[in-house]
Amino acid sequence: MPSLEDWKQNEKKNNPKMEVDTGHPCLMEKYKRALEVIYSCNGDLKDYTYLSLLVTETGKLFTAEKDFLNSGTLEFTRKILEENPRNMALLPLALNLIEIMIQVDELRLKMLQLLNEKLDSILEESDNSVMAAMFQCCMTIQKSSTAYCPETIRLFTQRKLLDSIFWSLNASTCFHVTQLAIRCYLAILTYMSQQLSSTATLQNLSGQHVNLAKLRHNLLLDLFEKVTNSKKKLGHLKFLMRHCENPGLKKELSDFIVGKLFQEPGNCDNSADSCILRLLTSPKVETAKALLTVPDQRTRQILLYQMTRMLQENGDFEALIIDYLSTQATDSNFVRYITCDDDVIDHVIKTRGLFTFLLEKCDSLWIQHSQDLSEHNTQQILGSILKFHINCNKKRAKPDENKLADFLLKCKQMLQRYLGVPDSLKAAICDLIKVVYENGILKSNNEVSATDFIQAVSYLAISSASTWQLKDSALEALAAILSQEDSDELLQESKDVLKNVILNGHQHGESYVRGSSFKLLSVYIHTFTISTTEELEFITKIEATMLFDQEAIVRRICIDALSAFVLKISKENLVHLLNIGLHAISSDLDWEVKKKSAKFWSNVVTRLKTDFTARNELNNFAAKKQLTCYDDEQLITALESHGVLTALLLGCQDYEAAVREEYIVLTEAIMQEFDLAQHSLNKLRKLDLEDSSKGNMRGTTEDFDYEEEDIVDTIESVVEAEDSDLLKNLVVKQDQEAKKELTKVKKQDLNEFLQEYTSLEQKAKKVEEGRSEADTLVSILEDIIHSDSGDGLVEI
Repeated sequence: MPSLEDWKQNEKKNNPKMEVDTGHPCLMEKYKRALEVIYSCNGDLKDYTYLSLLVTETGKLFTAEKDFLNSGTLEFTRKILEENPRNMALLPLALNLIEIMIQVDELRLKMLQLLNEKLDSILEESDNSVMAAMFQCCMTIQKSSTAYCPETIRLFTQRKLLDSIFWSLNASTCFHVTQLAIRCYLAILTYMSQQLSSTATLQNLSGQHVNLAKLRHNLLLDLFEKVTNSKKKLGHLKFLMRHCENPGLKKELSDFIVGKLFQEPGNCDNSADSCILRLLTSPKVETAKALLTVPDQRTRQILLYQMTRMLQENGDFEALIIDYLSTQATDSNFVRYITCDDDVIDHVIKTRGLFTFLLEKCDSLWIQHSQDLSEHNTQQILGSILKFHINCNKKRAKPDENKLADFLLKCKQMLQRYLGVPDSLKAAICDLIKVVYENGILKSNNEVSATDFIQAVSYLAISSASTWQLKDSALEALAAILSQEDSDELLQESKDVLKNVILNGHQHGESYVRGSSFKLLSVYIHTFTISTTEELEFITKIEATMLFDQEAIVRRICIDALSAFVLKISKENLVHLLNIGLHAISSDLDWEVKKKSAKFWSNVVTRLKTDFTARNELNNFAAKKQLTCYDDEQLITALESHGVLTALLLGCQDYEAAVREEYIVLTEAIMQEFDLAQHSLNKLRKLDLEDSSKGNMRGTTEDFDYEEEDIVDTIESVVEAEDSDLLKNLVVKQDQEAKKELTKVKKQDLNEFLQEYTSLEQKAKKVEEGRSEADTLVSILEDIIHSDSGDGLVEI
């Protein structure tokens, strides 16, 4: 049978990620120095995030006992825990490091023994940070333990730890510590609920036997006795019932709660927490029916939410919920139910009967309240119905298409009323239209046509009376409709209307509206055939936005429109569009705009390939093999002249890593597709052959003789040209300050591109070779060391 060491070595061979390189020069010395700095300043560093970053990176990098020994981490934690009096500022850090070491097999037992030995002194003071670190450490122990351990049982049953847990559960401490305390308590119960392989007891070091069932029973008794705040106690019990994953423990916990709280009539009350706990411990229809008779309406509403969350395990609750909502719930109660949390909606749409009932009820309420919108309560009801439809369609629920189509037609009628309908309701209707069309829910339905909405929604998008929020929603709805509709009727009737909507949106003062108008422009370009005049009009808007709009969010969407435009623009206007693309990658100050511009240049390549393919199909000449070579040469020349290679190089040289990564992926794909390196080599060989064949002719060519006066004139012309160039640069700079223009970029040829890109690859390779997994940790250690002296830090 292989030993533990053999198993580890085998795992490292099969899983290279287990091998972590900690061999960074001076890493361990820097770690020791950083711990000394932390100790000397009592953890009070220039930046409070250093300690948390140190713990995080240590957990990623240190995986073996030698790492913690050589770095001084083990010695540091022992020193902090053994100090008297306790260093409360550094105790949380020491416990965080112990939590990491517990996950290392060789150190787990040592760390458990250390915690057991020093636990009383660790928790001597009720410090929130120390208790939070201790509770987190206990949860990690439970998760990382694959077998029972006497030291773990000893730790989990220490009175000091349990008292700290119960004190945190009962006292008015911070929410974070309370949550960690109840999670720690559940972790301890879970650990003691694992089934033993042979017996139900565990033998500890002294030879005595531990009855785990009795330990769990005592823990539950302690919770009831020591958490005296009844409201908090009920809340903790609800948490345990909802989050307990061990079926046996959950049954035991449920029986214990019922025996302690609900068998004695005097202990029962009708509070919401008590009712929910009764439902959780006894998930039966009879219990639910009885609870829904409590007098408090809010309690019944909360019970409905809980019953909905339990529908997957208790399907009988469905009929009970439908019956209550149809017979006892008021309109306001119903509206509160359908506007519940997302997790409740998730369970609703999975239950077909309840979901259908809710849609029918919503339709009935809409008909009832949609005529008179003067009251605020009516507006709230209709808004809630729309929100419910939006949430369900976002989650791709599958309603009856005919009923959804009927509801959308009712919504259209409300939009066409114009007066008396609040903008909030109109915006909600636009949001619903957007979600329905984006998800293609009505794609196969012929009862609702896009033209049913285009006119009404377009009016909202351009009306001066509409709020910017309504305009934004209307523009997004139009974009969604247009992306799913391709009928001739739409093309004929709506093109001019949508164009006016787009141009109107470009002029709006709110950035979100301008951005949405460019989103609509992207779909408009894809859908319609555009004349050359229209192209120039849109190009002018796009150029102005890329040059002068200070909102990055608008330029990001504008570059998407540019990417869509390049696939359909005429050859006459293509160069102008390419110049805008070069400006985006070379001069835009937003990294997301630059990253998105990679899609533009990818589309440029697609456009060029399409153009050459169409041209060669018309010209039926040469053999197929020759034709392919001709195409490649022509296309690569086009990549040079259209600035594609220049843009790729600019993107790969960008200072933002995200931009570089996007362009490197695109560049590699293009280089592989066209085999640019081989093409350049073949071209050079061809030139060499031509040069060698013309060698004799060059030898017989007469040398040009220049007169002295000609030489003087040439020198003077060169000097004058340089002065002219200097003056020209000054004039251009003044003109650019007066009028901002697109950045002019020198275009690279193939050889220049390959030289620059090869140089970049070599530099990246050197950086990658010199990079270590420990670089981030070393950087943090250096920051900690320098924070003591103040070197390299800037006071803010």
